Amino acid sequence: MTGLIDTNIFLDFVLKREKFYQTSLQVIQTFKKPNRRPFVALHTLSNLYYILSSERSSNEAVECIEEIVAWTQIPNTSTSTAVRALSLGLKDFEDALQLACAEDCDAECVVTRNVSDYLGTDSEIKILSPEEFIGEL
Repeated sequence: MTGLIDTNIFLDFVLKREKFYQTSLQVIQTFKKPNRRPFVALHTLSNLYYILSSERSSNEAVECIEEIVAWTQIPNTSTSTAVRALSLGLKDFEDALQLACAEDCDAECVVTRNVSDYLGTDSEIKILSPEEFIGEL
């Protein structure tokens, strides 16, 4: 399974958000298994750093990012990725960037807690909640 993991899944896991922690943990554990190709968008790392360094410390934010890049891949992106994101017509540009990055790496899915934010595009990438992702395996 090739998939791109949205920022909110990482935040749920790292910050141990009570309501979402267990499913985010399952998503991450699943993607760490053999024959999985997990991707993380480059801008997710900067978003994580910004949020984690303000809620914890810069050192903890860096350690978290080092851990993530040790088991994920970052899609090659370019100007065409940004142009594609703009053409998707999503209300949230960050979500559009996630989806365009998923297309760049030929991901089968984007795993996100905000499935409804991705509706109405012409993308063929599946948008799955953590529960849907786990249920499809």
